[in-house]
Amino acid sequence: MRYFFKKIQMYSSKRRILAVSVILSIFLANYLYNYTSQDNLNEKLFETQKYLNFPKSIDLNDTNFSDFYFLDTILKNKQIILLGEQTHMDGSTFQAKGRLIRYLHEKMGFDVVLYEASLYDMWCMNKSINQNVSSNNVYFSPSVGLYKFWWDNTACYDLWTYYNSILKSSNPISLGGFDIQLTGSLEPKDRSIMLESYLERKQIKLSQYKGLNSVKEKLSKSYLWEYKHFSYSQYDSVQNDLNLILEKLNTNNTTIEDEIYRRYLLGIKQYNELMWEYNVGDISRMNMRDSLMADNLIWMVDSVYKDKKIIVWSANLHLFFDYKQNSQDLGSENFTPMGKYLKEKYKEKSYMMAFTSYANINPEGSNLYNIASNKSLEYLLHILGHEYAYLNICDIGSTSFLRINNSSTINQKMNMAMNWSQMIDGLFYIEKMKLIK
Repeated sequence: MRYFFKKIQMYSSKRRILAVSVILSIFLANYLYNYTSQDNLNEKLFETQKYLNFPKSIDLNDTNFSDFYFLDTILKNKQIILLGEQTHMDGSTFQAKGRLIRYLHEKMGFDVVLYEASLYDMWCMNKSINQNVSSNNVYFSPSVGLYKFWWDNTACYDLWTYYNSILKSSNPISLGGFDIQLTGSLEPKDRSIMLESYLERKQIKLSQYKGLNSVKEKLSKSYLWEYKHFSYSQYDSVQNDLNLILEKLNTNNTTIEDEIYRRYLLGIKQYNELMWEYNVGDISRMNMRDSLMADNLIWMVDSVYKDKKIIVWSANLHLFFDYKQNSQDLGSENFTPMGKYLKEKYKEKSYMMAFTSYANINPEGSNLYNIASNKSLEYLLHILGHEYAYLNICDIGSTSFLRINNSSTINQKMNMAMNWSQMIDGLFYIEKMKLIK
């Protein structure tokens, strides 16, 4: 390569430009030839195309669901369907999930949607509806339970309009959450009042627990993330108080409300521990949260929504039912996602649907970025030229290249080589991922 450029320096400027162009063309052609020959690109394209179905729309208001009929066979015996997302900013995925939710509700009898959101905050959102059920002006208030990116944008508007439009019908959708994190907009003072009121009904006086009482009006999303603002002794005092109260609540745990509050307080205790004892990115920290989310979700499936058909809204990362990464990935081969617990318990009754895309596009509809590698599964789907595509992993032959390690951006838009066929049941592809505003 140095030899070529020494030669180029001897040429005039026009000839230099021509020489550079020729050399770059040679290297580009050689690269593409090697890529095509080594990876058998045409064979991979043909193999991939065999297993694809092609949704035509992600518009929730498009009720000609003939493009989703292929899902009837795939999902007919499923009780729990997990719908993922690469990141929490993926507007096009939110639209696709909205249309899928409408289809699954109206055509396949799914009537519960559980978000990767606070178990307690989403329960509070539902409680406010139940208290006003006789009113004609009843609607979900997502700000009470959810982060803004799942409701306060144009990509989610149609879905929340749909939820509210059927809320008082004979066939509404129930909403809930399963995370230990606090995700809603409840004011700390309101949280304090509700908690004190509940504990008093259980003959527990919060004022007798000095540690927890001292932070009762600080409980919110910010409290959980601002743990370093408190001393370790204060943290220890809060944890001890939570343990004592939880012991008392265990003996009085008879209703759904009792269990919600027990899990609410347990979640605060566990999240405190998670933030204090582990560093950001620690596998133990990730494992702890996913195991606790799984425990909450399993309880809801088996108790609160027993025998219901349930849709779970989460990140792709949490729905994986296996996760084994190369050793250089800082130990993440030991990560146990929430999906693994669900798959082990519900087996063939569960279905994990991840979402992926070839590239991001900004809300204004220009400037592609985060483009998938030309070695990736997304690149193959891009070359095939479909705006939307669906790959059902269960259909793939045992000898297919899709059953071995392949590069993909499924996990948080990072190009990673993994055996995705052992991690998900299905993959919804979107060519251009329009991010939320």
